[in-house]
Amino acid sequence: MEIFNLILLLFFAGACVWLIRILLRQKKAIQIYCCFWTASRIMILIAASLCFLPFLALDFSPMTVLRSVLMAVVIIMFALISDGLGSGGFMYMGSAVPFDAITEYDVKEVKNKCKVVMTVKEVDKKGKTSLTQLTFDFKKEQKDEVANRLKAAIGKKYRRMKLER
Repeated sequence: MEIFNLILLLFFAGACVWLIRILLRQKKAIQIYCCFWTASRIMILIAASLCFLPFLALDFSPMTVLRSVLMAVVIIMFALISDGLGSGGFMYMGSAVPFDAITEYDVKEVKNKCKVVMTVKEVDKKGKTSLTQLTFDFKKEQKDEVANRLKAAIGKKYRRMKLER
């Protein structure tokens, strides 16, 4: 059982380093952040609390404690990854989406949010091209700022688009 805990500990330590790199990159890249609290993020944070279930079985060995704490830290760090708009494009789940990759976009006001819907062109390692539709939710007050930035960067790619969700 100790070797299993050691393997999990090493895995989550590596994931922690990887997530720190993503969080630092997003801090530099994002200038306008999307809405943060969504149902998915709340579920992820609830999952972080489940990391401490071994303590209900009164398993307080040092490896189990360290593993549980590191797992919770990694899950919380993953929940902290934000989406948003920067000077070079969008950040989506820790990955950069440059303005060049966007083929079309639309900015809509839906209820109390500003939704940016876009189609992104991706080319894989084999050279196959695929189109993916992404949706970003911004605060309603940020609509003008987001629309102006997109118009300045990729104004010619504006199209009226349907919301898939």
